[in-house]
Amino acid sequence: ETTFGYTLASVEGQSIGDLIVPPEHQDAHRAGLDRMMRPGINRLAGTERVRREAIRADGERIPVELAMQPAKGEDGDLIIVFARDISDQLKAETELRKARDLALAGEKAKADFLAVMSHEIRTPLNGLLGNLTLASKTKLDADQTTFIQNMEISGRQLMHHVNSILDIAKFES
Repeated sequence: ETTFGYTLASVEGQSIGDLIVPPEHQDAHRAGLDRMMRPGINRLAGTERVRREAIRADGERIPVELAMQPAKGEDGDLIIVFARDISDQLKAETELRKARDLALAGEKAKADFLAVMSHEIRTPLNGLLGNLTLASKTKLDADQTTFIQNMEISGRQLMHHVNSILDIAKFES
């Protein structure tokens, strides 16, 4: 009554499948019921749950999860079906997938940014180190030689860091 909007009095004696199974699935539903009701056949394989679409009394379509269990009744064999509305669960799953996709896109954007920026930094740094090497081969006084050596050491250290960033960016990609 809560899930599908029918009262017991309004549906008593009717097939629940005729009420909640969408019209385009009625034939498959009936064929499945016929197959399950044949004697001597393992009508329900395992206890797996299936997801289907169902219709409420007001015509709204909702996703449901069905679990079926065979049983013996006073009038013969029965199939007990547990149906639960999974609209909220599917909505949460969709939101979780969107959040995951956004996080992955953010990670990719970060990795791409790191790769581009590392290359953009490495090019002028190579130019700087190359010019320092050229300058060191010219006539310099002792202070200038020390300054050039210090700049080359710092430049190589910076190049090492830039290459490490590139390695991380490649690994993340």
